Amino acid sequence: MLVTAPFVLLLLDLWPLAAGAPGTGRAPGRARRREAAAAGAQRASSVVTYFAQRSGDAVQDWLGYTFAVRLSNALDASLAYITRTLWPARLAFYYPTR
Repeated sequence: MLVTAPFVLLLLDLWPLAAGAPGTGRAPGRARRREAAAAGAQRASSVVTYFAQRSGDAVQDWLGYTFAVRLSNALDASLAYITRTLWPARLAFYYPTR
């Protein structure tokens, strides 16, 4: 979520909060500077996360998978997310074992 946060905050500043619109008294440059700082924090967090995941062997080399396997995984994951968005069934924080 941190990756998309600067973009979402910028949209909130520019659209419903109308930063920089005539008569609001808000400067658009101030909002953009604030979002640039958030984007910098996001980039730093992404780098730290990548290296932490790589040191724990959570990052795998993508060359070991064919394009067909990667495409199939992307389509399957997208379908699963869309399905869970439209019909959120069988979702729980705890799944008891049998």
